[in-house]
Amino acid sequence: MAGEQFLLELLAYQTGCTYISDLHNLRSFQKIRLIRMLEKLEAEERDLPVWQDALAYIAGKTSQGSSAEQIKKALIAALATSMEVV
Repeated sequence: MAGEQFLLELLAYQTGCTYISDLHNLRSFQKIRLIRMLEKLEAEERDLPVWQDALAYIAGKTSQGSSAEQIKKALIAALATSMEVV
């Protein structure tokens, strides 16, 4: 749980969110910032359940991926496909 909170807090901070719950309502520029940050993170630094929880919390999706890297990629993909077309 602590690793999950730390990851979510880190992601919220890096995207300029005041609260972790703001990760549910990101604007396109924040999603781009979040994607760039996720790409820089080493997936293996956090446990698989932490990534699964982040995917569920931020994107509202579940994944049966077998590695932290797969879940991280699923989160990036979910963010990229959810961006508004301008």
